[in-house]
Amino acid sequence: MQARVVWNTAGSWADDDLQIFQPFPSPQFFEGGHKAQANMNELETGIITIADDTGGELGEPRYFTLMWNDGGADMDGAIWRVHCVDGYVPLGDVVFGHEDAYPYPLQDTVRCVRNDTASPCTFGARVWTDVGTGAEKDVSIWAIRPNNTQLSTFFMSSNNHSTPPTNTPWCLNNNNRNTVLTPQNK
Repeated sequence: MQARVVWNTAGSWADDDLQIFQPFPSPQFFEGGHKAQANMNELETGIITIADDTGGELGEPRYFTLMWNDGGADMDGAIWRVHCVDGYVPLGDVVFGHEDAYPYPLQDTVRCVRNDTASPCTFGARVWTDVGTGAEKDVSIWAIRPNNTQLSTFFMSSNNHSTPPTNTPWCLNNNNRNTVLTPQNK
């Protein structure tokens, strides 16, 4: 399984570098979210993908909310907040290029997880802000930080430069046997 860059800051005039990676899951696996990396290097760590082999552990998103779109980078991209049906939770935000998702992301690649397979976790460090991009809206990207019994490789965005999102971040429970880490991009 590989991953691809779906958006980066090249050509955006952003003060800091950022790349967003999307996994290419193996058959029967889906994306739980995308990976934010604050440099222009190859993918440095894997990205979690998830499977549903017992039925009902994964659900399609109910809808997406546009959080931000770039102001003129070489690659067009937009950050989307995933919203789930009752009983399911999102694992992070996703980014799609306008050619992939304009005006709306495709629901067939991203999944929500049943809330008993995940638990609330916390935000880690701020990964990036869009300072310098010239985009109409402000945004910052925050890592989702799992504790020692949880898994996450995802992020969520906030509509300002200084505080994390107000939404509760969710992490997979570490006993979830239906997860795979993508290898590093080659």
